[in-house]
Amino acid sequence: MPALAYRSLKPEDLEAICGFVRNPEELFYAGPKFQYPLTPEQILHGLENRYSPTVIISDSTMR
Repeated sequence: MPALAYRSLKPEDLEAICGFVRNPEELFYAGPKFQYPLTPEQILHGLENRYSPTVIISDSTMR
């Protein structure tokens, strides 16, 4: 089982995150205020009041 790690969100992560959502139903469970298709701008808007957003990644990507 791969180890998991976390790091600060990078701008280049946003497109990959948007690609996780395949349809409106999945997006509803990811965030009911989002509108399909998910865009980086929607994610950034949702992070406006967050301090130091992070992503969880496979530890093997850190090497």
